[in-house]
Amino acid sequence: MSERYSMLIGGRWVLGSTSFPVHNPSDVRDVVGDAPCATQQDVHDALEAARTALPAWRDASVLARGAVLEAAARLIEKSEQQLSFLISREIGKLRGEALAEVRKTRDFFAYYAGLARAPWGQLLADGRSWTTVAVRREALGVVALVTPWNDPVLTAARKLCPALLCGNTAILKPAPQAALCALSLARILEEAGIPAGVLNVLTGQGDDVGKWTVSAEGLDGISFTGSTEVGLEISALGGRTNLPVQTEMGGKNTAVVLADAD
Repeated sequence: MSERYSMLIGGRWVLGSTSFPVHNPSDVRDVVGDAPCATQQDVHDALEAARTALPAWRDASVLARGAVLEAAARLIEKSEQQLSFLISREIGKLRGEALAEVRKTRDFFAYYAGLARAPWGQLLADGRSWTTVAVRREALGVVALVTPWNDPVLTAARKLCPALLCGNTAILKPAPQAALCALSLARILEEAGIPAGVLNVLTGQGDDVGKWTVSAEGLDGISFTGSTEVGLEISALGGRTNLPVQTEMGGKNTAVVLADAD
């Protein structure tokens, strides 16, 4: 019997009414685990939780937000063997490469934790006498972060770390092929002390859960990594609603399968 995973919504782990199996691509008989399928109500609940958690997280000291990322970096290092094994089973990445990804993920969390002590603004010259212009960066708000399967924890870290450090709350929607890695990373962040609702993780297929997430009313921004086709659709959606959208689209890596391959 494979383990059935739960989604993180508003600080609660939600099993979901239905689930889908995640298979080991190197041996499809091996079911790594069962991931929950989010519903439209789950998307709504995640957005409401992120919106509710936003004021306190945005107004918290940046040092406090950085401390959560620092704690997460230590926990990732502590669990690097288990997490790299899960990456290898879930997406078929070589064990050494999976371990390297986990260590890079740890480095991302540690780096952004250190940025908590960097300057957060600047003073600019002004043409008026006795006038100083101050620049201050503020959180965007609730952001949807959509990640692909190929670097399941590293790409999530690249989006989550800057978003969380700057005071945003997030809804993470991973690729279904790598849902379990994202949920495991969320467990680590929960253990690191991230407040309820600051991070929400929804799993399921892109055609429904992904579309529901990026088109949800009340988002303040979207970051997407994946196919060009889907990225252009999300960009068009952002253009119609004046929503900031960041995309990384299309793969450049080819695979050559020779005649003697198994």
